[in-house]
Amino acid sequence: MEVISKDSSAMTINLGEQLTFEQHRIFRAMLEEAVAASCDITFDCGSLSYIDSAGLGMLLLAKHESEKINKKVALRNIQAQALELLKTVSFDKHFELTAHS
Repeated sequence: MEVISKDSSAMTINLGEQLTFEQHRIFRAMLEEAVAASCDITFDCGSLSYIDSAGLGMLLLAKHESEKINKKVALRNIQAQALELLKTVSFDKHFELTAHS
């Protein structure tokens, strides 16, 4: 997981191959940085192949924290398997989701 771009209004974070409980500290640090800078957040999911329940919770936390400061969260470049999971748990109703092209 790493920040791949940041400017005064937006931050893009590559989530890497897995989003699990083990990544919660680094995820939270990046989220706090984005919120402190009042940035919209885009999560690049191009490499993401596995999300556990903690990972889903972290994405919901990002949405909740961003809404507090009137900012948006988007998930982009989502692989088919991950997109199917996100739609199954109704994340398409809470996030802007864009499939891998």
